[in-house]
Amino acid sequence: MELSVDFGTKYLNFICLYRSPYSKANKSSFTEFSREFQEIIFTLNLKKGIPVILGDFNIHYDSNTCPEAKNIKGIITAANMTQLIALPTHNKNHILDLIITKDCDIDTIKNTQVLKKLVSDHHLILFELDAEKPPKVKRKITSRNLKTINIEQFKSDVKTELQTIDPENIENLNDALSRILNQHAPITYKQLAERKSAPWLNDSIRQAKRERRGAEKRWLKSGLNIDRDIYNAKRQNVKTCIKKAKEDRFSDRLKSSKSCKQLFGSAMNYWEEQNSAVFLTKSTPMSFQRNSPPFFHDKIDNLRQNLDLYHDCV
Repeated sequence: MELSVDFGTKYLNFICLYRSPYSKANKSSFTEFSREFQEIIFTLNLKKGIPVILGDFNIHYDSNTCPEAKNIKGIITAANMTQLIALPTHNKNHILDLIITKDCDIDTIKNTQVLKKLVSDHHLILFELDAEKPPKVKRKITSRNLKTINIEQFKSDVKTELQTIDPENIENLNDALSRILNQHAPITYKQLAERKSAPWLNDSIRQAKRERRGAEKRWLKSGLNIDRDIYNAKRQNVKTCIKKAKEDRFSDRLKSSKSCKQLFGSAMNYWEEQNSAVFLTKSTPMSFQRNSPPFFHDKIDNLRQNLDLYHDCV
């Protein structure tokens, strides 16, 4: 998986890799992976921005005798890159998961942590990026406060001005009226941040959000399990309201289509809205899992079962 992020001051190219361990089913070859890994690094270094390679390499990177680890270390060193994980990332006390970037860009990745208390056999890796949050896009708007106009005074000024100009000269007339309007209701300028459009937002969603926020405050104040359950129920209600509002809006747009062209356009617009923030655009999570090697498929199923057990215990 590849993802490029523009922070304004920095541009980062992320590559997430997974190397399947060898089995009779997939016949995965480390030699082939090594060759592809070199090609990825070469291609990534030619691109604009800071390369960050991360993922499960399924090699004992901490071992000094592992030939696969020696090979990967040699490739990383030859590309003037550095591997940043120094603690075991697996429950068998080996480093299998790596974060790799250029030697000159290691300061971009800070405060790397490995958290062990999770249900997976792999530990969670956290890190911070030394990159400023991109500024919000702002647009300039103009407005007039017409409610403050003294109507009687405005009429008097317009009448007086009309007596001094030639009514047949449209340009002078427009200038005069604009001048009077600016005197009574001057133009004001504001800078507003662009926000993502949410045309499906309605009063029921706003009310559900207010209830969710109130339940969250009560739970944080009391710390009681019953308040937590109420908060979770309110949170789920917000998701349900949003889903229904989106479905209703899409259904109304389809019903209002008067031709095949409008119907197709509405469907395409909805598809673009749904996929505007999706990174895996060519496959759904379930199809991604089905097309993965059996080893990875089984790990996902086991992890889901463990998560269910963990949720029941909590």
